[in-house]
Amino acid sequence: MIENASVELAIGPIHESESTDTEGRYAFSLQGFDPQTAASMTIEASGYKRFTANLLLSSLEQDKEQKLEAQAPTAPGHLGIGAVVRSVYVGPGDGQAKVPAQLKYVRRIDPKVLVAHN
Repeated sequence: MIENASVELAIGPIHESESTDTEGRYAFSLQGFDPQTAASMTIEASGYKRFTANLLLSSLEQDKEQKLEAQAPTAPGHLGIGAVVRSVYVGPGDGQAKVPAQLKYVRRIDPKVLVAHN
C-alpha cells in the first residue's frame, strides 16, 4: 500500500487528480461517460517509477490494482521493493506477497466525481 501517491485520471480535456489514502486507495466516480471512452491514468509516488495506462473506461473500472515498480537502487547493496497501489503489498517484512484473494478492497467513501459534458 502506498500512501499519498498522486493518481490522475484524464478523459479528453477533463483532468482530475487525488492522493491515495492511508490504505493506498483512491476512487473516481464517473457520471455520463460512455464505458468505451478512452482514458489515461497516471500514478506517481516517491521511490517508484511513474505508472501510465491508456485504456477504455470499462477496462479501468475492471482493473482494481495498478502495480508500481520501484526505482533503481541508488546505493550499492540497497534492494528496491515493489508495491501495488490499493490492495496488495509486496515488500519488506515476512517476504511473502499477499494474494489479491486474501485481501478485501473497500471503495473510498469520498470519490472524485467526473461528469461528462455532452
